[in-house]
Parts: sequence; C-alpha cells; structure tokens
Amino acid sequence: MNKREFLKRLESKLSESLPPDAVEEHIYYYDDYINSACREGRSEEEVTAELGDPFLIARTILETNPHTYAEEDMTPFGEEHNPFDEDNPESQDMEKQARRQRLGCLIAAAVILAVLLFLMWFLGALMRILLPVLLPILAILLIIQMFKHR
Repeated sequence: MNKREFLKRLESKLSESLPPDAVEEHIYYYDDYINSACREGRSEEEVTAELGDPFLIARTILETNPHTYAEEDMTPFGEEHNPFDEDNPESQDMEKQARRQRLGCLIAAAVILAVLLFLMWFLGALMRILLPVLLPILAILLIIQMFKHR
C-alpha cells in the first residue's frame, strides 16, 4: 500500500478515539517517517510494508496513549478519569487488594510474635527445670577450682 492509503487508514482508526490534535500529531510522525525513508531510496510500499498494518499501529497507539477516550464516558484518561474515584470498580478492586495486603502483613506479624513468645516460654520452662540442677553443680565446680589454685 502507498503512503496515502496507509495514513488514511491510520487516521480513520485513530480519529475514533483520539482528539484531533493527537491524531494529527501521529499522522505527521508517520508521514515524516515514510518521507525520510523514501529520501534514502526506498519505495513507499517497502516502508509501509515494514511498518505493518496501520490498524495494529493505531491499536497500539490507542492502548498506550493518555489522551484515549474511555469507552463508557468518552473522557480522556489523562484528564478527567480518576482511577481512585469511589464509584470506579477499578478503584474498589485496588482498595480490596490493599486491604488484603495489610491483612497479610498483620497475620505475618502475629505469627512471628507467636513464635517468639513460644520460644521465650520454652526457654523459660527449660531454665526452670535445669537451674535447680545446674546451680549446685556450678557451685561445686567453682569451689573445686578455688581449692586447686591454693
């Protein structure tokens, strides 16, 4: 396809969802790109074939462009669309996910605290059992050491 057909298809697809100034900007870019490639000795058909399907290019532009109109309310995402709007289902999903993450952190902290408390209890119980036996043994060893040095 030649440059004119390519740009016409691209423009028709972009103008469905982009404001006119954004469409014009993209058309100018591709027109300039094709002209530059043709000045290097390539044909329009070669360049447009290398670029690919203008509808796929338009789709990529629309998916990544902040000026794309939302289908439901026809407002640009980059301007009036607020992802944190309370009535927005995306916002509600984000809040639920944040709550789940906080709950997961709280559960992890509670488990760690429970393990630490158990270890302290276990060491305390072990010391209650061993100290009555170990203290007299340590006292005897200390007395033996004192007599050896004299």
